[in-house]
Amino acid sequence: MADPFATELSGITIAEMSGRPRRFSLIVEHEVVIDQCDSRVYYLEYKTSEVLNAMPQRQPFDFQTYVHDIQTKPCFICEMMSGNPAYAHEIIYEDDHAIAFLNKYPVLYGYVLVAPRQHREQVTGDFALDEYLNLQRVIYRVAEAVRRVVNPERVYILSLGNQRGNKHVHWHIAPLPSGVPFEQQQLEALHMKGGFLQLSDDELAALTLQRREALVAVQ
Repeated sequence: MADPFATELSGITIAEMSGRPRRFSLIVEHEVVIDQCDSRVYYLEYKTSEVLNAMPQRQPFDFQTYVHDIQTKPCFICEMMSGNPAYAHEIIYEDDHAIAFLNKYPVLYGYVLVAPRQHREQVTGDFALDEYLNLQRVIYRVAEAVRRVVNPERVYILSLGNQRGNKHVHWHIAPLPSGVPFEQQQLEALHMKGGFLQLSDDELAALTLQRREALVAVQ
């Protein structure tokens, strides 16, 4: 029998008895949805200002394989938009100019990437001013949707990439959970040395739905 896992929040105790700890995540309308346990799904109401968060397990990140792939394989964003199933991601938003999708290797829960649909490589130099500002509006809306769903202490927004790999410019929207020690915040929180969060297909689909719903309310 698996050891029970329990988390307390404002006098409420929730125990899950079926295997490894799972995440408890905010969906909508003051409702926590607890992952399936013994073929049952449990629901519990709480205030939206409170976050009950038991992080899923982490999976080691194969950095050498990752570097080889991004330097030798086609642009993953262009391949994703072309419909190549080998590069499929959970898409939370798209229009004629931009696309937003879940990070395939999230070090933080709710991590999203935003990119222009066209292959651009310079974060400012490849855009006219109005193109850049329109893209930033999408980034704002997606980041605000992430903030409303995950309720983090802080939302990090940054653009990385490299001319020797991941050339297609994109922005990272990374929500920092509350309670992370100061020394483990900022760039340390984005480091892959601790691996990435292991999420099931159902969890990824739920995250996608949450953000799509939240985006409707963000103008």
